[in-house]
This record gives sequence, structure tokens and C-alpha cells, in this order.
Amino acid sequence: MKHATGFSVALVMALCLTMTSLVNGRIGTEFPFRDVHQRRRPDDAFNGQWLASNYQNGSTAPNAIQGDSPGQTLVIGGTGADDDSQRPGCDTAFIGTAQVQGSPDGGWQALPQVVGFDADRNTSFGNAVMPIYIERGKDFSKIKRVIVAQPGKPRDSWKYSSLFRNSLICAVSNSSMAVTLADVLIVAPIWLGESDKMAGAAQENDLYWTDGGFSVGSLTQGPGGQQTSSFEVMDVLIKRFANQNEFPTLNSIVVAGHSLGASLAQRYAMLRKTDDTTESLVKYWVGNPGAYVWPAAGPSRPVAPSDTSCAAQIDDWAYGIGGSLPAYATADVSKEGVEATYQRYRNRTIQYALGLLDDGPGDTHCEAQYQGNSHLSRGQNMQKALEAMDGGIPATQSFNYVPNTSHQDYLMMSDPVSQNFLFVEGLDDKRTATSSVGSTSTGTTGTDSSSTGTSTKKGATGQTTSGQPSSATALIIGCNLTALAAFAALAFMAFIPIS
Repeated sequence: MKHATGFSVALVMALCLTMTSLVNGRIGTEFPFRDVHQRRRPDDAFNGQWLASNYQNGSTAPNAIQGDSPGQTLVIGGTGADDDSQRPGCDTAFIGTAQVQGSPDGGWQALPQVVGFDADRNTSFGNAVMPIYIERGKDFSKIKRVIVAQPGKPRDSWKYSSLFRNSLICAVSNSSMAVTLADVLIVAPIWLGESDKMAGAAQENDLYWTDGGFSVGSLTQGPGGQQTSSFEVMDVLIKRFANQNEFPTLNSIVVAGHSLGASLAQRYAMLRKTDDTTESLVKYWVGNPGAYVWPAAGPSRPVAPSDTSCAAQIDDWAYGIGGSLPAYATADVSKEGVEATYQRYRNRTIQYALGLLDDGPGDTHCEAQYQGNSHLSRGQNMQKALEAMDGGIPATQSFNYVPNTSHQDYLMMSDPVSQNFLFVEGLDDKRTATSSVGSTSTGTTGTDSSSTGTSTKKGATGQTTSGQPSSATALIIGCNLTALAAFAALAFMAFIPIS
């Protein structure tokens, strides 16, 4: 009888393990319960619209409309290393980057019409407006997260809006990523430069900066006498997307950039004003910046370069928070103090993504050489600097080292660890009560033609958004209780004499 009871227990445990593994979709992998997301694949509508196997190279992109700029046909195959094809292992089609007239140095002659995006001009600053690319046709009432995609040095917002969109589509196709297209809205500020104004890309009332000034928080050069910091623009955009009248289900905003866009994101994270109504909503993804605003004041830096001509300026903005700060932050830093500003930064949620092959020089200014001699070494030294501080690296900050990748935009943002931070982590967190309901601007609403139409998503604890245990969770709990009961029966039988 003992043998029979032992066999029954083993059978119950085996069935439980099998069912639990099937529910998790991860048979053969240990998966701590607190980290489980209920796995599900995108529905047939998503697969029919986005799987590469449904298309040929050069096919018309889904959601394309008349007037879209050339160059945005589907790319099937490739390596992703050229920023214009899909990464290996992702089975979705890739939308190519729009062709644009002009150049970064001579100025862009016109903004391209990006497939699936509108050029939105609903964010006002006096008589001026800040244009942004914003995904077309999504239902704002269902959006949980907004990605604010920053461009690189060429001010190519159209490229980065499309790249982050391609990465999102790739993530949704991955059964381990608990996200749908309906959950996330991609937007990209269109940071226009003086050369773009001269070449024709800027409309009469569009804000514009010196060609790289937007990345350091500088004031606009126009239109007219308008003077607005790029960081003030970011504040207003965040308040716009935090508006619960327009985005009632939103719980997070990710300021994301690679290269110079990463520099903007990190600099903004350093100086962003204290705002209790939106602070808990905002995260930052910082990919391979050319240099950093160092997270502590003082003469100590990890490298002693051969050129020491700037030794007295290594704490000056934008390598520290000394010297001539942007007008946006001068009063705040003066009032709160430098150390309080650094501490506020260390409390913010940031992922630093670094390509393990990115040995490019990055920022070539003298001050940057004190941080290291490449994108990668500066990121590694940034990690060491945070580790050396009291308490070590803040719990809200992490480093993601991406293998086999150099200074490649798309391979960085489509890396699975990057995707998890950008699109998945905390997606179902509850919004705090201090978040703002008001807003200073409005956007365009619509229906989500690209939604996957999947069932209610599950969070990391197996709870549905209504707070009730999911059926999968109930199955696992019930199975575990059954196994415990069987164990108890076996223990009891061990003490019963057998005749």
C-alpha cells in the first residue's frame, strides 16, 4: 500500500509539473513563480499582418497610405546590422526607413511622411508648435505605455520612430513578451535645426534649435523670439501623455534614445525638474551615448588622458552639472544644490544598454576623454562609478551589455533585454494616485487597426488587470494543493503498521 501511495504522489507531482510548464509555455526551464508572465502567442490577425513569411522583399508595408515617402517597403531577411533590416530570430517583416531630401549638415528639405505615423502639431508653446511623429490609428484609451523616441545626431526622428516601431512588432511576436501593439504608443519629437529651417523642413511656427542644441537642453532659436528649452519641451510632452482624460490607462512613459539620443535621455534624466505628478511614470533607456553627465561632482574621473587642457572643466555641463547650465535648470540647481540633483538622478529608473563591440570614440571633446576612450569603456566606467557610491548601483538602475553588437541602433533596441525594459517590464503596474489628470495639450484619437486583439494580459503575479486570479494561476494553485495533500497522505501512511 505504501508503494501504491508513493506511486500516486509521484504521478500527481509529475502531472502538476507538466501542467505548470504548459501554462508557462516553458517546459524544461525553471521559472520562479514571482517572475512568471502568462505566455501567449499573438493572434491570427497579428500573424497575418506582420509575419515575414506572408511577404516578399519589397512588398507594400501594412498600414501604408497614399503620400507615404519612398523607401518604406518591407525588408525580408538581413541581419539588422544596417539599421534597415530585421534582426535574426525575429520572424516579423521590417519596414524600411523613409527616404528624405537634404542632409544633416546642409539641412533637411522636407519631413518625410512615415508609414503608420502622423506629423502631429498639437503641442503649443505660445504661437509656436513642437512637431512630433505619433503612431496613427491607435486607441489612446487603451495605451499603457508611451515610448518617446529620440533621434541621433542627424536629427532623423523619422528613422527612430520607425526603428522603435519595428522593435515593438518584433517583441509582440515573441511568445515570452507579454505585450500587444494596442498597449504601446511610439512617438518621436522632431528636433529641427537651424539648417533645417533654412533648407525648408520646418514650417513657419515649428520650434527649431542650433543643429545639436536640442541634446543639451538649449533654448530654441525660433520661430521669432521664442525661447524654449528642449527639456521644457520634454516636460510638456510628458504631461500631455500623462493626461488621464486622453490616456486613461497609461502607467509609464519611456524616454529612449541611442547615441546622441541616448545622451539627450541621460542629460534630461539628470536635470528633469521634480514633478510628483509624473515622476513615477517616467523611465529612461540610454543606449551607447557618446559621453555621460557624470553622476557625482569632483575632480575624480576614471581616466587620465594625455590631453589635460580641460582638467578644470570636467564637471562643466554636459559632462557634469557645473559651469554654464541650461537656463532650464539654473534656478533649480541653485536652490536644491548639486548633491540633491545627483541624488534625484540616482533615484530614477534607467537602463544603460551597451554594445560589447562598441569601441567607437563617441564624443571627441577633451572632457569626454576623462570618462574613457570609447562608448563601451565610458559605459563600463559609469557602472563602476555608480557601484563605488554609498549603496552601490541604485536598485532602479541596470546595465545591459548586448553581445555581438557595436554602435548599431536597431540591434541595440531590438535586443530582448532592451525590449523587455522598453515594452514589457512594469506594463501592468498600477498607476500611483499622485499622477496628473490635467494636461496642456491634446492629441489625435482613433481606433487601433493594428491591435493584436488578444485577451486580457496577465501580470508577473498571475493576476488579471481586474485583480482576480487567472484560470492558469488557479490551475497551478489547485495542482500544488493536491500534491501537498498527497504528500500528507503518504506521511500518514508511513506510521500505520502493515499486517
